[in-house]
Amino acid sequence: MIIIFYLLYFVKSNNRKILNYNIIPFRYSLFFDIKSEGFEGFTEINIHIKQSQDFIDLNVQELDIENVTLDDEQNEYKLTYSNISEDVLRVNIGKSLEKNQKLYIKI
Repeated sequence: MIIIFYLLYFVKSNNRKILNYNIIPFRYSLFFDIKSEGFEGFTEINIHIKQSQDFIDLNVQELDIENVTLDDEQNEYKLTYSNISEDVLRVNIGKSLEKNQKLYIKI
């Protein structure tokens, strides 16, 4: 139980660092497997877009983003990435997202 609390605190405090001010609020889920050599896991951040926009900037300082996916059943959006500075990754979406659409970031 102590391990879970520590992990949740660590993830919650780190999430505040990586999200741009214009895409808060967000929810996150923590997934991990306990193995004999330790634990493996990942964090999936579920972002609710507050306004229509066609890109999102993420502060990736001290963060290893594995992938970014979109809640897109019809495959209408094409995600591409570009670094606009050493610490900022821009996720280009191809066209404007609708409000309340979900973006998932796996770190």
